Amino acid sequence: MHFFGALLSGDRIRANYHSENAKDRNERNRLISRILIFISPYAVITILIYLIK
Repeated sequence: MHFFGALLSGDRIRANYHSENAKDRNERNRLISRILIFISPYAVITILIYLIK
């Protein structure tokens, strides 16, 4: 589940990957996963409203 760097080039991703440690990376991934889980019901409702209208 890696959407964080979808719009970055490969050299930028590699530079960011090597400049952080595993603990920071895990904390960031955990935070983004929680945010995605939190907003998913709202996204589904928004899509349903869009499709109904």
